[in-house]
Amino acid sequence: SCSTNSDTITVVVRDDPNPDLTTSRSPSLCPGDSVTITAPAGFSSYTWNTNDTTRSIRVADTGDYFVTVVDTNLSNCTGNSDTVSVRFASIPVATLAASDTTLCPGDTAIISGASFSSYQWSNGDTTQNIAVTSAGSFSYIGTDSIGCTASSDTFSTVSAQSPNPTIGSNGPTVLCEGDNIQLRSNQRFAQYRWNTG
Repeated sequence: SCSTNSDTITVVVRDDPNPDLTTSRSPSLCPGDSVTITAPAGFSSYTWNTNDTTRSIRVADTGDYFVTVVDTNLSNCTGNSDTVSVRFASIPVATLAASDTTLCPGDTAIISGASFSSYQWSNGDTTQNIAVTSAGSFSYIGTDSIGCTASSDTFSTVSAQSPNPTIGSNGPTVLCEGDNIQLRSNQRFAQYRWNTG
């Protein structure tokens, strides 16, 4: 009997594509922000789990995002990308606290901000606490570790003038031995301290 050999067919098994996604910024977002997620070029089609069919998508909602791609070779292999998880941080709150609001001459008030990574005060300071020695209005913008910002309310201090007390008496201030006199303040104050103790 007669026999012959056929020609040879080469079979190539290709791995399914598994593209790595890139983001325009960190997927940990501040309220109101968005991020663009992009798949690599070179595929014939893109189908995201959002039903978008573009190479890039803009995301402004919490969620997990991936894309299914079809490669450009003749086998038309399909594969899924890695997953990008988009999360939104809570809105930071910029509170204020102060040791005092009324400053006597020579006094210092300490105004403190909440816990942030950085601070920009209305007077130019960049620390969490500021020392205030005069009347004014003070506020700050705080930035947290993610980059989210918050603006505080305005805190105002006022300056008080030093009192100028005068002393009165119930009689002459020149006394004979054994006499006495009553001295009094001519103004009303919250507290009194005489040099006699």
